[in-house]
Amino acid sequence: MKIKLYGILLLLCVIACQSKVEKDGETAPSDSLQTDSMSVSSEEVNFATVFLGEKYQYEILPVDKNIFLNTKDFPITEADRIKEMNCEDPAEDCEKKIEKATIEPFAKLVTRQGDSLILKCGTNDSRSVSFVSESSDEGDFSTYSFVHKYTNPDVYLVAGTYWESFDYKIVNRKTCKVMNVIGIPVFSPDRKKAIVTNEDLVAGFTFNGLEVLTFQDTAIVKDASQKLNNWAIEKASWISNQEVKVTQVTANYSSEEKDKELVKRYAIFKIK
Repeated sequence: MKIKLYGILLLLCVIACQSKVEKDGETAPSDSLQTDSMSVSSEEVNFATVFLGEKYQYEILPVDKNIFLNTKDFPITEADRIKEMNCEDPAEDCEKKIEKATIEPFAKLVTRQGDSLILKCGTNDSRSVSFVSESSDEGDFSTYSFVHKYTNPDVYLVAGTYWESFDYKIVNRKTCKVMNVIGIPVFSPDRKKAIVTNEDLVAGFTFNGLEVLTFQDTAIVKDASQKLNNWAIEKASWISNQEVKVTQVTANYSSEEKDKELVKRYAIFKIK
């Protein structure tokens, strides 16, 4: 009799414990965003973000689409514009032709010697910075190409391409120092700041987020580097020296397509 009673009590305990586990670990609500391998709650896709940099505080505030579209921004200046070039030759030949045309206006400062890209810098251009492209038998490689020379601030922009990743290098012409960034900088109207963004929601090979640079006399400072989870910035344009219009995107994980559709939202990025 005691054995039977003990068995009944043990069974009741197991049922009660199982019920508690199911309650504590209940599945995500129906409004979750579904991915191929996990369920992401919509609460995790927080488009309003606040974070601190070295000097400034940053805030991203979602806004209505109409307000966003009616807010005037500062277009990229012709001096900053990176010209697009068409080329129908094989990829490697195209890259060489495009870089040659890009270097031509700055031929006294920038030279290509085989695998080496050489940029003059320092006082009276007495020094130089070199980027050497390399490859290995295992398939790893690093390739560097000249992208642009900015006048204010006085910097070069170099693109680095690697196996399954890429980045950009900003070279300070005054000090010859090199700073790695995640994308192409977009400068504020007063030329004292730049926002740099990169969107990599699907593949995840590169840093999905934003960086803020400040330019102080001869120094370039990366004031903030913020990774963004579940969403990205597709486009950014300044509306003042303290505010940037940003187009936010998130992957539509309910889509069954391999390449996820990107859903757009709109926000103002504030620097305080």
